[in-house]
Amino acid sequence: MNQNGTVPLAGVLRVVYFLSLASVLVAFTISTVGNVYQGPSEEEESVPESLRGLVIDQDREDYNRNLGVIYSLLGTGIMGAAIVALRREMNGLRVGGLFGGTIIFLTGLGYAGSGSADWLISVWSFLALAVLAASGRYMDEGATVGAIMARLQAPPPPGPPASMP
Repeated sequence: MNQNGTVPLAGVLRVVYFLSLASVLVAFTISTVGNVYQGPSEEEESVPESLRGLVIDQDREDYNRNLGVIYSLLGTGIMGAAIVALRREMNGLRVGGLFGGTIIFLTGLGYAGSGSADWLISVWSFLALAVLAASGRYMDEGATVGAIMARLQAPPPPGPPASMP
């Protein structure tokens, strides 16, 4: 600590922390999905030699589309969960999750763009926008279970008095 009570380079440490967290989150997600969901085989025994290239290309497009869907949904879920599920005290994790989720989401859009129609990219982009817009109200504090339960159990606000005819 220096004389005014602050830790030198604390802001830099936080930035490096959330970028590291985001990078590890992206690497973990992409490698795990890639290992669990295997791509199409390059050898198709039942397909005639003249059609093999077409079938493999179609299989690769389907695979890329499916990867795009998986990554886009995971990235959107991570972004929403980082904002909603974590409290303000965990802002480093929140920022890292938001940034990592964004990179995973954009990776999904890249895969979807190489393997499907453009309308799918629009659908996933709208879904991510909706999740971010809905979770925006929790940006300051996060949505803890206690806060949600208190909000559900709170009595409704009093309305205007009913007039008697």
